[in-house]
Amino acid sequence: MFPYFCLAQGATHEVKGTTGNIEDHEWVQQTLNGLLLQEKVGQMLQVRYYADYEGFDNAEYKYLRDEIQKYRLGSVVLGMHFNKSGPVRTSPLNAAKVANRLQTDSKLPLLLAADLERGVASRLNVSNDSPAVLSHTIQTTYPITSTLNF
Repeated sequence: MFPYFCLAQGATHEVKGTTGNIEDHEWVQQTLNGLLLQEKVGQMLQVRYYADYEGFDNAEYKYLRDEIQKYRLGSVVLGMHFNKSGPVRTSPLNAAKVANRLQTDSKLPLLLAADLERGVASRLNVSNDSPAVLSHTIQTTYPITSTLNF
């Protein structure tokens, strides 16, 4: 459901079955070559994020943003908070806003994931068209440019 871009390290060779162009591959190689070992490790790590932040000035969001920037974390997974009444569900639009803001605040593209083992409705307040709205909102801002198959 979430579009993504993933950095992958490998030897320079012809990549079969890709839709990317040579500039995309050069950018990946240049970016990887410019990362410190600690930053490469950060690209392999995933942390949980939530879509119910009170705002982007919220201390919890700022902490997440700072960790992503400091360690060049490569992936985030959408989770949910729980209170005394049970799970705290938010709207797909809020989930898209947070995902888009995380992409903007990250120095490198993030792999976006979601913990949806019981379906979208278990995590978000959804209507019949919500998954399409969420997907469209994120893809409009961060379109998939290529898929790399090494």
